[in-house]
Formats: sequence, C-alpha cells, structure tokens
Amino acid sequence: MTGSDDRYNMNGSSETEISEQQEGSKQSTAKRLLLMALFLVLLCTTTAIATQLFSDAVPAVRIPVYLAANLINGALALLFLRLTGMHVTIDLKNIRQYLVGILLALALLAGISVFQLLGIQVFEHKDLVLWKAIYSFLRFILVIGPVEELAFREYIQGTFLSLFKRYGWLAVLLTSLLFGLWHFIFSGDFLQLAFTTLIGAAIGFVRLRIKNGTYIAISLGHGLYDALLDVISYLV
Repeated sequence: MTGSDDRYNMNGSSETEISEQQEGSKQSTAKRLLLMALFLVLLCTTTAIATQLFSDAVPAVRIPVYLAANLINGALALLFLRLTGMHVTIDLKNIRQYLVGILLALALLAGISVFQLLGIQVFEHKDLVLWKAIYSFLRFILVIGPVEELAFREYIQGTFLSLFKRYGWLAVLLTSLLFGLWHFIFSGDFLQLAFTTLIGAAIGFVRLRIKNGTYIAISLGHGLYDALLDVISYLV
C-alpha cells in the first residue's frame, strides 16, 4: 500500500493523470477555437478595409491595395499556423501534385458549366484588355489560390481536423461554409455563396482524401480554375 487514493486503469494511468490529460485537451481545444475565431475576425477586417480602399482608389492604386491585402492575409495564416503548432509541407519536386491541381481546376470548371447549361448565369462577358487579362491570370495563379488555400484549407480545415479527428467530412463541411460566407460578406451575392461553398467543399475533399492532393495541388487547382473562368469571360 502506498497510501495513495489514485485508481489505475488497465494501462497503468491513474485517474488523476487521466483527468489532467482531459483538462489539458479541453484547454488545447479552447485555445485552437479562440485562435481560429481571432483569425477569422482579422481576415474579415483586412478584407473589408481592402474592399473599401479598392472601391475608393484610383485605378493605379487598386493593384497595390489588392496585393497588400492578400499578402497580409497570407502572413496572418502563416502566423496562426505557427501559433497552433501546424505547418505546411511543400515539395516542389512532386510532379503528380501538379496533375492533381490541373485536373481539379478542369473538374471545377466542368461542374460550374453545368449551371450555365441549366440557365443560371455563371459566365459574364468582359471586354478584353490585354494587360488586365495577363495581370488577372497571374494574380489568380500566384496570389489568390495560394493565399486562400493557406487560410482556409491549411489553417481552418486543419484546425477542424485536429478537433474532429474521426469526422473529416465535418471539417470539410464547416470550412467550406466559412469559405462561402467569407465571399458572401463582401459580395452580398447568394449565388456566389452557393458556388463558393460547393467549390470549397470539392477542394477540401481533394485535400483530405486524394493522394497527392497537397497544398501545392489545391492552390494550383484553385488559382487555375479562377484564371480559366476569367479567360472564358472574354470569349462568351
């Protein structure tokens, strides 16, 4: 007899130790949720300020404002990934991930085209201005895809996955809803809310389940999809 009142389970852990582990787990969960809530507030604040400045600015200032806002959002995502102990694995030599990204973009484009065939206006005509078209194409590939996927799939979906380990589908669903709502807040377009939620769910599924569905793959897929959508708008 040791004089201790602790009870032990089959693994030799005392009830006190188990209780401490559970308490630590609860604190970790609360910390992750609070950090994610703070991140979402900062993300929306940065985007709201940029949207207002963008609408009021002269054309020459709009590009720097837009790029600065996205760089800030990307930096915030990296900071919060670090604060929660997560990291992004990047392997530029993995050729298959690029194929996954291209196929993802084409699949998203095919899916959205179905709505156009059903009479829902998806593609809107834009007059071609060459420098704007080139800028937009590069912006989607190099900025929009990487930043939004870093924020939503890597950080937010990654956080949800750490909380719902056995329910990956729930992490994808919650992340895609936040992704759609984030776009809706600044557009006020319910159609865009529906589309971005569905698109977010598709990308999230690829990140969760598809082999070689890496951060690089989904960033490329997202950016290329947006870029191709923009190209089509000059042709319709």
